[in-house]
Amino acid sequence: MNKYSYITLLTNDSYAYGVALLVESMSKVNTYYPLHVLITEGVHEATREFLN
Repeated sequence: MNKYSYITLLTNDSYAYGVALLVESMSKVNTYYPLHVLITEGVHEATREFLN
């Protein structure tokens, strides 16, 4: 288990592409720590599926 991680917050659908870009960018640079995305109730199910 890692002691550290990156965390971002997604509060609405408008920022979903930004989160997807963040995931892709972190993947390209082979970050050592995992990324966790906190998603609030303001994010629609379709957006959650897109991010999965």
